Amino acid sequence: MKIAALDMGREMYGDCLYLDLDGYKVLIDGGHPGDYGGGADIPAQLERLTGKAAPFEIDLLVVTHSHNDHVGCLPELVEDEVIRVRAALVSDPDHRYGAEEELDSLTSGLPNAARDALNLLGEELPDPTDPLFAEALDKIVPGEPRYRDMIRQLREQGAVVVRYGTDSMSPLSAALKTHGIRVLCPTKSHLQICAKRLKEERDKAARRVRDAFSKDFRLTRKALARVVFGAGGLDALDAGKNKGAVNDLSIVLLVEGDGKRALLPGDMQFADAQVDGLQAAMATLLKKTAAAGPYDIIKLSHHTSHNGWSEQMHVESLRAPVLIHSGGLNDESHPHPETLEMMEEHSEGRTLLRTDRNGLIVVDTAGGDIQLSYDGEPNDFTKNRRPDLGATSPEPMSHPVMQVKSLGTTAATSRDAVRVIAEVPPGNRVTITVEVAPLQTHRADEPPRSSRPPEPVVAKAVSQPFTTVPASEKPDFSGLLFFTNEDALQRKIGSDSVRQARELISGAGGAWDGSLPEDFSVSAIQTALAKANSKTKGVVLLGDYDSIPPARCDCLPPEVRDSLSPTSNDPDNFVVWSDGFYGDINHDGVQELPVSRVPDCGSPKFFLDCLRRTYRPLSSQLTIRNVARPFADEIHQQIPRASGQPLQSKPSSSADLDSQRLRDAYVYLMLHGSDFDASRFWGEDEDHYIEAVTADGLPEMAGSLVFAGCCWGALIGREAAYRVIGERPPPTRTSTRSMALQSLSKGATAFIGCTGAHYSPTRKPYGYYGGPLHTHFWAAVQGGQPPAQALLTARQRYLAAAPHRGGNPRPAVDDLAVELKIYHQFTCLGLGW
Repeated sequence: MKIAALDMGREMYGDCLYLDLDGYKVLIDGGHPGDYGGGADIPAQLERLTGKAAPFEIDLLVVTHSHNDHVGCLPELVEDEVIRVRAALVSDPDHRYGAEEELDSLTSGLPNAARDALNLLGEELPDPTDPLFAEALDKIVPGEPRYRDMIRQLREQGAVVVRYGTDSMSPLSAALKTHGIRVLCPTKSHLQICAKRLKEERDKAARRVRDAFSKDFRLTRKALARVVFGAGGLDALDAGKNKGAVNDLSIVLLVEGDGKRALLPGDMQFADAQVDGLQAAMATLLKKTAAAGPYDIIKLSHHTSHNGWSEQMHVESLRAPVLIHSGGLNDESHPHPETLEMMEEHSEGRTLLRTDRNGLIVVDTAGGDIQLSYDGEPNDFTKNRRPDLGATSPEPMSHPVMQVKSLGTTAATSRDAVRVIAEVPPGNRVTITVEVAPLQTHRADEPPRSSRPPEPVVAKAVSQPFTTVPASEKPDFSGLLFFTNEDALQRKIGSDSVRQARELISGAGGAWDGSLPEDFSVSAIQTALAKANSKTKGVVLLGDYDSIPPARCDCLPPEVRDSLSPTSNDPDNFVVWSDGFYGDINHDGVQELPVSRVPDCGSPKFFLDCLRRTYRPLSSQLTIRNVARPFADEIHQQIPRASGQPLQSKPSSSADLDSQRLRDAYVYLMLHGSDFDASRFWGEDEDHYIEAVTADGLPEMAGSLVFAGCCWGALIGREAAYRVIGERPPPTRTSTRSMALQSLSKGATAFIGCTGAHYSPTRKPYGYYGGPLHTHFWAAVQGGQPPAQALLTARQRYLAAAPHRGGNPRPAVDDLAVELKIYHQFTCLGLGW
């Protein structure tokens, strides 16, 4: 068995695999439209692989799904008979585009450009405000007619064509079985959910397009694309919906030969479906895929994106010794930087090959051994940089070789670089932290630097130092229980720092318990809470998720989950991380004591600074809200020190922040968040999302208290709870990749936020979903309560009145589910006292 991942050149995305299964030739996907005679030049690579000139005989052509970077140049290769196909298994175009007559009806009376614009829906393009949007749009050719014409032409040429999920598989069954090919998924119901969501989005986009053509101005292709990709109803859920519907149509294949198994999943978003109503089906699909293993070779799903590949998949369910990334070089998001970091941490026993580093990759299993052929070096975990506009494609098969240094690092943080070299004697483990003062500042909206220094191995250069805030002369920790796993915390920050923390806590009247287990344990929590008495004020957890884990909390009792309406969908499936169980004295599932968490971020300085910062009344206030969240205006008026109107994400953005307003301030953020990119919060205008606040743009926040009603705003782990397989929580993000952690590193005493997707009220009088809890929190702060206590007070008052109706038309049981989730997912980071 030979599996080749073809070079995808410089253009972002792209997938094309060529398989030789003992003479049975399989071609899976077709790269980019420009890869015929230019770009990555697929025919030239096929000639190199087969040793023959075109035409190339293909026994089976597979089109996993109809994205532009997978259909690619296949229509032209078929039309010009560069490939001669005997059989084809294709993603049904009706699942993505709808039936042809449906599109005719949607665009009746409109120019052809309207249909072309609607066909862009579901393509993966940069944000319309991004300078790269126009360039990427120019490379998108109208997909629907090309794809349908290709299928018709294949049939005319005599190929057996099966539309997956629509036609019977029987014409292909014998050949697939003979040559070790299994189609693992998706199921018909899975396909139907995706098709339904795509139809809903298409209908909404069609209304926007029709409305746009009714206006008295000329619509360019770019303007039409902005209309299609732009709005989309922003509803109560502060997160995007249905972005993964086309990817989740992907045909997932298992191929077996020479005693080896390969998983070829297209762009299936195993880690995050991003489709309403598909979460449970995706979890089942992943279990089924894992059960079909173990695998020896995996082509990483969705260009090694955050939603295609997760830590739990990598470490537990889909382990494989050979991993292949497919995609072009000019793509700063694929492989996703955090996914690369995770894979580097768990790289032992694995070989990662990347078409953007290693060019054409060939895996040969002849004789039962795995032989690898590629350019450059394997296991390159460097991140791609943002491409320069107008970059030209390289000559075919030409690739830079990225060298990863195994000793030390060069950190190009400015014109004057800092070089750090660490020499570690064999058998010794040394952790070195180097803090480097910034030599120059940059605007918060400045694009990433073009240089790509190799990531450090045992030394880290930090471009901005953690902020030291003067500690209270005599902090008062009386009545507070401090819980941690002392051994785990020592591994993160060292025994000396743990000793300092223990002495600080004991000297200030707090109670220390370092015996909590690394795994979440109700019985251990009950034992620890037995020390509580009438004078106990609260619990403080010391360390990240991997030192003292949160609960993976199903927010819904069985009777509520079983009663949900068919329209009830939650991106987290109502499962979130929660620290509240550490405050449940009565063991009844209801929290009686306030709980806060002091993260460690693997930095003694960060941890001890956070522990020493105590809350006091503040002198100023700042609110930044999403333009679509007017309910926040009423809450703003109730916050201590509030005056004037909140900043809005339209027209305000991250570049407009007044650094002085974030010092010693009550900060209220009501913006969009993301579970895979916690380094920024977004607002929006009519057409697109806007960066409102970014972690790397945060100024000093000495003494401030932050409350964020942003989706996943307080998720400090790399994975949301609903994406985790197994019981172990994920590692913690670095401070620069988390708004919450960066706020603490900049001097905030506490960050209050969600570990899951947030819901906001959109109908007056705004008395439901997140609104009442926000109101109760600020009222408690106004009444003099410290942040940790104020959050518990708010949650108790909120739960007592749930479900709040307040003008919301949804079924009461669905409202109750949402509000139970809101109750469980709000958490306090930082000391909070």
